[in-house]
Amino acid sequence: MTWTSGKFMTHLSVYQLVNTEWLLEEISGIAVNDCIQTTLYFDSTHHISGHGGCNLYGAELSLRSEAPPSHLGIRFMVLAIAVTQKLCPPVVMEQEKLYFQVLQEAQQLQLEDTNLVLYTEESKSCLRFTQLRSTAYAEETLIAFEAHRNTVHIFRQNGQTRMNIYDKHDRITWLRGVLVAVELTTEGIQYTNVRGETKVVVVVPRSGAAATLTINGEIDRAPL
Repeated sequence: MTWTSGKFMTHLSVYQLVNTEWLLEEISGIAVNDCIQTTLYFDSTHHISGHGGCNLYGAELSLRSEAPPSHLGIRFMVLAIAVTQKLCPPVVMEQEKLYFQVLQEAQQLQLEDTNLVLYTEESKSCLRFTQLRSTAYAEETLIAFEAHRNTVHIFRQNGQTRMNIYDKHDRITWLRGVLVAVELTTEGIQYTNVRGETKVVVVVPRSGAAATLTINGEIDRAPL
Protein backbone atom coordinates (compact mmCIF):
# COMPACT_ATOMS: atom_id res chain seq x y z
CA MET A 1 0.00 0.00 0.00
CA THR A 2 1.36 3.45 -0.94
CA TRP A 3 0.36 6.98 0.10
CA THR A 4 -0.16 9.09 -3.03
CA SER A 5 -1.85 12.49 -3.40
CA GLY A 6 -3.70 12.15 -0.11
CA LYS A 7 -4.95 8.59 -0.80
CA PHE A 8 -3.80 5.09 0.08
CA MET A 9 -3.08 3.35 -3.25
CA THR A 10 -3.10 -0.46 -3.09
CA HIS A 11 -0.92 -2.68 -5.27
CA LEU A 12 -3.45 -4.86 -7.06
CA SER A 13 -3.23 -8.07 -9.07
CA VAL A 14 -5.80 -8.75 -11.81
CA TYR A 15 -6.58 -12.07 -10.10
CA GLN A 16 -7.55 -10.32 -6.87
CA LEU A 17 -10.51 -8.79 -8.67
CA VAL A 18 -12.16 -12.12 -9.54
CA ASN A 19 -15.38 -12.78 -7.57
CA THR A 20 -15.50 -9.23 -6.18
CA GLU A 21 -18.59 -7.04 -6.55
CA TRP A 22 -18.78 -3.25 -6.48
CA LEU A 23 -21.54 -0.63 -6.10
CA LEU A 24 -21.38 2.54 -8.23
CA GLU A 25 -21.00 5.77 -6.21
CA GLU A 26 -19.89 8.40 -8.75
CA ILE A 27 -19.85 9.06 -12.49
CA SER A 28 -17.26 11.66 -13.58
CA GLY A 29 -17.04 13.04 -10.04
CA ILE A 30 -20.81 13.41 -9.58
CA ALA A 31 -22.66 11.28 -7.03
CA VAL A 32 -25.21 8.90 -8.54
CA ASN A 33 -28.86 8.59 -7.49
CA ASP A 34 -28.89 6.48 -4.29
CA CYS A 35 -32.18 4.89 -5.35
CA ILE A 36 -30.56 3.36 -8.45
CA GLN A 37 -28.40 0.33 -7.70
CA THR A 38 -25.67 -0.11 -10.33
CA THR A 39 -23.17 -2.92 -9.78
CA LEU A 40 -19.97 -4.28 -11.31
CA TYR A 41 -19.01 -7.93 -10.76
CA PHE A 42 -15.76 -9.55 -11.95
CA ASP A 43 -16.76 -13.07 -13.07
CA SER A 44 -13.17 -13.71 -14.24
CA THR A 45 -10.17 -11.80 -15.57
CA HIS A 46 -11.88 -11.58 -18.97
CA HIS A 47 -15.56 -11.07 -18.14
CA ILE A 48 -17.68 -8.71 -16.03
CA SER A 49 -21.41 -8.58 -15.33
CA GLY A 50 -23.84 -6.73 -13.14
CA HIS A 51 -26.94 -4.60 -12.93
CA GLY A 52 -27.02 -1.29 -14.79
CA GLY A 53 -29.82 0.10 -12.63
CA CYS A 54 -32.57 -1.25 -14.89
CA ASN A 55 -31.03 -4.00 -17.04
CA LEU A 56 -28.65 -6.88 -16.54
CA TYR A 57 -25.43 -6.67 -18.52
CA GLY A 58 -22.38 -8.74 -19.36
CA ALA A 59 -19.16 -7.73 -21.10
CA GLU A 60 -15.94 -9.17 -22.41
CA LEU A 61 -12.94 -7.60 -20.76
CA SER A 62 -9.20 -7.09 -21.14
CA LEU A 63 -7.20 -6.68 -17.92
CA ARG A 64 -3.45 -6.47 -17.60
CA SER A 65 -1.02 -5.13 -15.02
CA GLU A 66 0.87 -2.00 -15.92
CA ALA A 67 4.61 -1.98 -16.51
CA PRO A 68 6.79 -1.39 -14.60
CA PRO A 69 5.44 -3.76 -11.91
CA SER A 70 5.71 -1.00 -9.28
CA HIS A 71 2.94 0.94 -11.04
CA LEU A 72 -0.30 0.68 -9.09
CA GLY A 73 -2.75 0.69 -12.00
CA ILE A 74 -4.25 -2.06 -14.13
CA ARG A 75 -5.09 -1.56 -17.79
CA PHE A 76 -8.85 -1.98 -18.18
CA MET A 77 -10.79 -2.23 -21.43
CA VAL A 78 -14.34 -3.36 -22.17
CA LEU A 79 -14.26 -5.17 -25.52
CA ALA A 80 -17.97 -5.91 -26.02
CA ILE A 81 -21.09 -5.44 -23.94
CA ALA A 82 -24.53 -7.09 -24.00
CA VAL A 83 -27.52 -5.54 -22.21
CA THR A 84 -31.08 -6.79 -21.73
CA GLN A 85 -33.79 -4.45 -23.05
CA LYS A 86 -36.10 -3.83 -20.10
CA LEU A 87 -37.65 -0.34 -19.85
CA CYS A 88 -37.59 1.70 -16.63
CA PRO A 89 -38.44 5.31 -15.65
CA PRO A 90 -36.49 7.96 -17.64
CA VAL A 91 -34.25 8.97 -14.70
CA VAL A 92 -33.10 5.35 -14.33
CA MET A 93 -32.58 4.84 -18.06
CA GLU A 94 -30.56 8.07 -18.35
CA GLN A 95 -28.15 7.10 -15.57
CA GLU A 96 -27.83 3.56 -16.93
CA LYS A 97 -27.08 4.83 -20.45
CA LEU A 98 -24.41 7.18 -19.08
CA TYR A 99 -22.87 4.38 -16.99
CA PHE A 100 -22.52 2.05 -19.98
CA GLN A 101 -21.08 4.86 -22.09
CA VAL A 102 -18.46 5.81 -19.50
CA LEU A 103 -17.67 2.18 -18.67
CA GLN A 104 -16.62 1.65 -22.29
CA GLU A 105 -14.39 4.75 -22.15
CA ALA A 106 -12.44 3.55 -19.09
CA GLN A 107 -8.79 2.65 -19.68
CA GLN A 108 -7.29 2.14 -16.23
CA LEU A 109 -8.31 0.70 -12.87
CA GLN A 110 -6.94 1.52 -9.42
CA LEU A 111 -7.82 0.69 -5.81
CA GLU A 112 -7.82 3.89 -3.72
CA ASP A 113 -8.50 3.53 0.00
CA THR A 114 -11.64 1.34 -0.10
CA ASN A 115 -12.76 2.50 -3.55
CA LEU A 116 -12.36 0.92 -6.97
CA VAL A 117 -11.77 3.76 -9.44
CA LEU A 118 -11.80 3.60 -13.24
CA TYR A 119 -9.95 6.27 -15.22
CA THR A 120 -10.02 7.48 -18.80
CA GLU A 121 -6.90 7.53 -20.97
CA GLU A 122 -6.36 11.15 -19.85
CA SER A 123 -6.19 9.90 -16.22
CA LYS A 124 -9.52 11.49 -15.35
CA SER A 125 -11.65 9.68 -12.76
CA CYS A 126 -14.77 8.44 -14.55
CA LEU A 127 -16.34 5.76 -12.30
CA ARG A 128 -15.95 5.26 -8.56
CA PHE A 129 -17.26 2.17 -6.70
CA THR A 130 -17.39 0.84 -3.16
CA GLN A 131 -17.16 -2.88 -2.50
CA LEU A 132 -20.26 -4.87 -1.66
CA ARG A 133 -19.67 -7.25 1.21
CA SER A 134 -22.14 -10.13 1.20
CA THR A 135 -22.69 -12.54 4.05
CA ALA A 136 -22.09 -16.20 3.31
CA TYR A 137 -25.79 -16.82 2.85
CA ALA A 138 -26.86 -13.59 1.10
CA GLU A 139 -28.46 -14.07 -2.30
CA GLU A 140 -28.88 -11.70 -5.22
CA THR A 141 -31.33 -12.85 -7.87
CA LEU A 142 -30.00 -12.28 -11.40
CA ILE A 143 -32.91 -13.81 -13.31
CA ALA A 144 -36.02 -15.84 -12.50
CA PHE A 145 -38.61 -17.05 -15.03
CA GLU A 146 -41.07 -19.82 -15.76
CA ALA A 147 -40.77 -22.10 -18.79
CA HIS A 148 -43.33 -24.73 -19.91
CA ARG A 149 -42.30 -27.40 -17.41
CA ASN A 150 -39.57 -25.83 -15.29
CA THR A 151 -38.99 -22.73 -13.20
CA VAL A 152 -35.51 -21.19 -13.34
CA HIS A 153 -33.76 -19.16 -10.66
CA ILE A 154 -30.21 -17.88 -11.29
CA PHE A 155 -28.59 -16.06 -8.40
CA ARG A 156 -25.29 -14.88 -6.98
CA GLN A 157 -24.27 -16.13 -3.55
CA ASN A 158 -21.00 -15.62 -1.71
CA GLY A 159 -19.29 -14.40 -4.90
CA GLN A 160 -20.47 -17.29 -7.09
CA THR A 161 -23.21 -17.55 -9.73
CA ARG A 162 -25.54 -20.52 -9.17
CA MET A 163 -28.76 -21.96 -10.56
CA ASN A 164 -31.86 -23.76 -9.26
CA ILE A 165 -34.38 -25.50 -11.55
CA TYR A 166 -37.76 -26.69 -10.27
CA ASP A 167 -39.87 -29.20 -12.22
CA LYS A 168 -43.51 -28.08 -11.85
CA HIS A 169 -44.88 -31.42 -13.07
CA ASP A 170 -42.89 -33.67 -10.72
CA ARG A 171 -42.77 -31.00 -8.00
CA ILE A 172 -39.06 -31.39 -7.37
CA THR A 173 -36.00 -29.14 -7.51
CA TRP A 174 -33.76 -31.31 -9.67
CA LEU A 175 -30.95 -28.77 -9.96
CA ARG A 176 -30.08 -26.94 -6.77
CA GLY A 177 -27.29 -24.44 -6.19
CA VAL A 178 -25.28 -25.64 -9.19
CA LEU A 179 -22.38 -23.43 -10.27
CA VAL A 180 -22.83 -21.83 -13.68
CA ALA A 181 -20.44 -20.26 -16.18
CA VAL A 182 -21.42 -16.83 -17.53
CA GLU A 183 -20.62 -16.04 -21.16
CA LEU A 184 -21.32 -13.22 -23.57
CA THR A 185 -22.61 -14.56 -26.91
CA THR A 186 -24.06 -13.07 -30.10
CA GLU A 187 -27.53 -13.89 -28.71
CA GLY A 188 -27.05 -12.33 -25.28
CA ILE A 189 -25.91 -13.42 -21.82
CA GLN A 190 -25.60 -17.21 -21.50
CA TYR A 191 -25.57 -19.23 -18.26
CA THR A 192 -24.38 -22.87 -18.44
CA ASN A 193 -24.04 -25.38 -15.61
CA VAL A 194 -20.41 -26.26 -14.88
CA ARG A 195 -21.00 -29.84 -13.65
CA GLY A 196 -23.54 -32.59 -14.11
CA GLU A 197 -24.59 -35.10 -16.76
CA THR A 198 -27.46 -32.89 -17.93
CA LYS A 199 -26.39 -29.81 -19.89
CA VAL A 200 -28.52 -26.81 -18.98
CA VAL A 201 -28.26 -23.53 -20.88
CA VAL A 202 -30.15 -20.33 -20.10
CA VAL A 203 -29.93 -17.41 -22.53
CA VAL A 204 -31.07 -13.87 -21.75
CA PRO A 205 -31.40 -12.28 -25.23
CA ARG A 206 -29.98 -8.85 -26.09
CA SER A 207 -33.29 -8.07 -27.81
CA GLY A 208 -35.26 -8.08 -24.57
CA ALA A 209 -37.22 -11.19 -25.62
CA ALA A 210 -38.09 -13.81 -23.01
CA ALA A 211 -35.21 -15.84 -21.60
CA THR A 212 -34.90 -19.43 -22.85
CA LEU A 213 -34.10 -22.67 -21.08
CA THR A 214 -32.45 -25.50 -23.02
CA ILE A 215 -31.94 -28.95 -21.48
CA ASN A 216 -29.66 -31.33 -23.38
CA GLY A 217 -30.33 -29.39 -26.58
CA GLU A 218 -34.15 -29.32 -26.17
CA ILE A 219 -35.88 -26.01 -25.48
CA ASP A 220 -38.36 -25.91 -22.61
CA ARG A 221 -40.57 -23.25 -24.14
CA ALA A 222 -42.44 -20.75 -22.01
CA PRO A 223 -46.23 -21.16 -22.06
CA LEU A 224 -48.09 -18.98 -24.59
